[in-house]
Amino acid sequence: MEPFATVDDYESRYGDVGDVDQLDVLLADASAYIMAQPGLCLLIEDDPGYGLQRANLTRVTCSVVHRALSAGDLAGYTNYSQSAVGYSASVSVANPTEDFYLTKADKTALGLSGGRVGQTWPYSVPRPEGE
Repeated sequence: MEPFATVDDYESRYGDVGDVDQLDVLLADASAYIMAQPGLCLLIEDDPGYGLQRANLTRVTCSVVHRALSAGDLAGYTNYSQSAVGYSASVSVANPTEDFYLTKADKTALGLSGGRVGQTWPYSVPRPEGE
């Protein structure tokens, strides 16, 4: 499977990366993660929405990898506090294990948000003989 984003796509959004080989592997892993999402339907090139979907897949793939890579930086913290006289500090890490995850905005961009309506018929319909 071809990854949804390239190293150039990532670097054009977030700047140069030191380990390009690791980034290449993470982009492939993130693409596989996105492909495994229930309800994702990839469009074919003839479909009018194909270009928009490809652009969203590229952006979301880069975002997923960026969140995983920034888990060790200050950007990965959801809360940080510090005191002076009492020597107190507190930190909450948003993604300490560098997991991949999709935000609500990512899911919306990929068409994975919102409910789906459908029905199933639990009973089989007997077929007339000869069919």
